[in-house]
Amino acid sequence: TERQLVEEQLRKSEERFRSMFEAAAIGIGVDDMQGRIIDSNPALQAMLGYSREELSRMSFADFTHPEDRVSERALFQELLAGQRHAYQVEARQTRKDGQ
Repeated sequence: TERQLVEEQLRKSEERFRSMFEAAAIGIGVDDMQGRIIDSNPALQAMLGYSREELSRMSFADFTHPEDRVSERALFQELLAGQRHAYQVEARQTRKDGQ
């Protein structure tokens, strides 16, 4: 049926996304509307030295350098307000070991 076809296409799309997310060389974190991390990929975990579980109890502000938090917060607020669809930033991050 058409519904089964659509569901199969959705499942395949989700599998492709998950594969790319997990295998990406760049760190990726997905956060909720409050800025809390709801998922992270292995590259982000390795980069910051935190496990997936540890990151799930944090927000990006917890490991973003203090001087970069203001600009990131402004971009995030614009996203929430519908003024932008997405954003990318290069920001300094602090690892779990303090580096």
